[in-house]
Amino acid sequence: MRITVALAALLMSSAAAFADDMQDCRSNDPVRAIGACSLVLQTKTESKPTQVTALGYRALAYMRKGQLDLAHADVKRALELDPKDVFAMSLRGELHMRANRYDRALTDLSAALKLQPGYINALANRGYVYVMMGDYDLAKQDLEKAITLNPTAAFPIVSRGRMHRLKGEIDLALADFDRAIILSPQYIFALMERGDTYQAKGQYDRAIADYDRVLAIQSNHALAQQRRHAAVALRQGSPGSSARPDAGPAPTSPQPSVAPAQRPDTASVSQETDVVKLFALVETLVRNGDLDGGMRALDRLAQIDPNNPKVYFYRGQVLARKGDLSRATGEFDRAIALNPNHVDAYLMRCATLIDLGRLDLATADAEHLVRTAGKDPRSYNVRGLVRLQQGQHAPALEDFDQAIAVNPELFYIYENRALAHQAMGSVDKALADLNRALAINPKSARAVTIRGQIYIAQREIDRAIAEFKQALVIDPNFKPAQLGLQSALVTKSMSQLDKPGGSAS
Repeated sequence: MRITVALAALLMSSAAAFADDMQDCRSNDPVRAIGACSLVLQTKTESKPTQVTALGYRALAYMRKGQLDLAHADVKRALELDPKDVFAMSLRGELHMRANRYDRALTDLSAALKLQPGYINALANRGYVYVMMGDYDLAKQDLEKAITLNPTAAFPIVSRGRMHRLKGEIDLALADFDRAIILSPQYIFALMERGDTYQAKGQYDRAIADYDRVLAIQSNHALAQQRRHAAVALRQGSPGSSARPDAGPAPTSPQPSVAPAQRPDTASVSQETDVVKLFALVETLVRNGDLDGGMRALDRLAQIDPNNPKVYFYRGQVLARKGDLSRATGEFDRAIALNPNHVDAYLMRCATLIDLGRLDLATADAEHLVRTAGKDPRSYNVRGLVRLQQGQHAPALEDFDQAIAVNPELFYIYENRALAHQAMGSVDKALADLNRALAINPKSARAVTIRGQIYIAQREIDRAIAEFKQALVIDPNFKPAQLGLQSALVTKSMSQLDKPGGSAS
């Protein structure tokens, strides 16, 4: 009798210990959950359903720790034991979702929902996947169903907020983010989304406050650190402000003239969510001369990815092409704030500042480039351009020499050095540089035009006219050549009138 009682007591103790392990296996503390689930899985006598459950919860704990390979291994093992386990299937869908494999995520999540139509996690995750795929109608159905089934779950609310933001419904987006943060004040996903939305609106103080809250929760959150830095930099200076410690340079070769293209359908642009496709569309539109269409696509990109410096770099280029130089400078400011190492944005901003006549700021950008990107010949080239504008011809010449020493194959640097030689009275050297530029790029309308300008200064009017006409054959819309030809023709006409018995005919 005593033996029976003792055995029963032992069995009850073991059952209690197992119950404790399973409870800990479901813990929100990933370390505790992994330890407890591992203990359950080490007990080889456990039933298949128990093993599947333990594998699922351990996979979930691994996901919370960011150990996705281990999570995937547990999910794979669970589905080998039970191919129809909804929990494991939904987790595999979430793993695909986190890896941006949206088609595969959709397959698994839909399969889980077919087995259990009201499974909230699968609904919320599938709704998020639909958001990222741009299918907002299906996203709305899943997310609102998930929210109805569990009104206190923050994830589907934030996902719906992201959907609203991508659709340009900013007020609705902020309302969802606010609601999610009230439900879960330390939910990093919600705080980051709201911070990004405030930043896109230009409300930098509010954005910074949200990023600070994220960093108070997770001090090493790299994305929050980066975006906070960008928000602070953007707040400190308005477009074109002189209070910018990190100003930057610009392109030196003229933009090609292109024929206008057919504008894209505005509705299709407003619904597009694929960043790569939109950037490709921008490049095609701008290349074909449709600057307004390119700007519409860039505005859409700014809604989708407001912290991507490439968006503002492209917007600056488009605005510069449109002649709106002040706004272009502001866009380059934002690109640099988001990526302080963006050499091309510095180059573009410096060139734009030169065109605006703001040589003090252009000098700061040029010096910064030479200091931080001295192996890039464009850094010396752009500083040479600034110095040329300031009348510092000898230092400018030295910069162009340095740029050519770094890379002797850039034709436009020879064009710029020719201008320095011309300013210093070395006409033969200027013409030699222009010939070098044309040997590299025979279709440079700028090189031919500069040669025409030299001939005008030398009073060789007929040769100048021939050069300007040649430049316009290369590029009929190149304004310096148009103006040069008009000037040369007027000069020739006036010289004929000055001759005895001359006429303008």
